[in-house]
Amino acid sequence: MLLENAKQLLGAVKGSFPSYSFEFDLMPVICSSQSLIDIERVQCAWFRVLETLNGSGANHDSEASSEIESALLLFLRNAQKLMSSAASDYDLIRLYVGLSISGFAISLTFFPAKRLLVNFAPAGMFLGFSILSYSTMMFASSYVEEEQQFWYWISMGWVVYLHVKYAGHFHGNSIQKSGPANGHWPFEPSLPWFGAAALAVSYRVLRRWNQTGQKFAAQPDITGSFFPSHQHTLWALVILTYADTCLHLLFDLPASVLWRFISCMVTLAAFLFKLSLAASDSPELLGNSFLQPVAMLTDGMHLLYHARMVLCGISLLMIYSLYAGKARETTHKGRGKCSSLKHYRMILTEKRATEHHLSRDSHSFPVDAIESDEHTRVSSV
Repeated sequence: MLLENAKQLLGAVKGSFPSYSFEFDLMPVICSSQSLIDIERVQCAWFRVLETLNGSGANHDSEASSEIESALLLFLRNAQKLMSSAASDYDLIRLYVGLSISGFAISLTFFPAKRLLVNFAPAGMFLGFSILSYSTMMFASSYVEEEQQFWYWISMGWVVYLHVKYAGHFHGNSIQKSGPANGHWPFEPSLPWFGAAALAVSYRVLRRWNQTGQKFAAQPDITGSFFPSHQHTLWALVILTYADTCLHLLFDLPASVLWRFISCMVTLAAFLFKLSLAASDSPELLGNSFLQPVAMLTDGMHLLYHARMVLCGISLLMIYSLYAGKARETTHKGRGKCSSLKHYRMILTEKRATEHHLSRDSHSFPVDAIESDEHTRVSSV
């Protein structure tokens, strides 16, 4: 078996390096040198195989078989190393340095994450199971050619972080403030397990939203298989996302009629821009949905001017919130939250209808979409 494998690999080496000969007569000329390149090491290893086979003759005793096996293994290792280096021109040293830095960064987060997950054992179990599952899948993946694997790892950690952060807020505030006299609900011990189940379902939806990479690109996903035939569901999620953002703007500072009017107008303009962009870029997403008549009303407006109008409105919200916050001597925390909402609105504006928006708050999972195969066409506006 080793000999057959060696012959197959020898054929591959000859095809990749046709200018090099593997005739046994060249052995003294090539192998007498002290400094050999990789292909010459493969040549000498094959010459040794031929020499061992010819020297053993027809009588293959145990000692001769062991020597032949060692020669074949040496050739296979050298040939495999040669073909691996010839298949790509990646700088392995830089890859090792990058992996070392990544491993060091992960090790720095181990103890803080451990202290955080100790209080949320179900979420920690989900995280551990996900890490083991992804680690198993890595055996047949390439970090270089399938870079989407990095996004799968990052999204998993981010979703778990949001879940643990919100679960701690809920456990520390909501239950104790609204619970019965003894401060505990009867179902309180089961809440972490229900939360872990919701976490698993949410992450599965997030992961299945848009397939990508060489492994899963051809498999069905929610964006490509479900939404084209369920436009009402898609646009209901889009409307829910914009409505949620608008409500947070309305109930954040400053509490004035002008602020609420501007927030509603900018939200409406951003949603209409999303609708116009989908009508021109992906009309199949509208189809016969209930928003088709609304899209026809905005058909005459140029997308570039519409996008500029929305971005100017978002900028106006940011300027007005900073001015009102300073006038009312608001805390830094309040200004940061308000500013993050404007950044979130800007991300919504730049994304397509089937692209995802990671939540700006800890209590919201992604509801709009996961990234599509095509970059947004208005990010340069």
